Amino acid sequence: MVLSQLPSLLEMEPNFSSGLYCWFYTIYTAHKENKTISEVIAMVPELQEYVREDQGFMQFCDQYELVAADPKTRSEYFRWCNDRWREAGMFEAAS
Repeated sequence: MVLSQLPSLLEMEPNFSSGLYCWFYTIYTAHKENKTISEVIAMVPELQEYVREDQGFMQFCDQYELVAADPKTRSEYFRWCNDRWREAGMFEAAS
């Protein structure tokens, strides 16, 4: 899914039985509404159930909260993300 298509996610019929939908919905909603991952999950009972069922998603949420809580760690994470995006862009431009 291309980033420009993410807004259309909220126009779709909700499908919280799909792990992919749960991940995208949580991340995009947190970004769009300027909320934490925990706040988004607290708003949607289906996501609360998904967190209990999917250990990987639970681990992501826990790690996200850890990173988001500390400004220094958050800054380091954003630098790491920017480096990865820069490398991906260089790789794509070279191919």
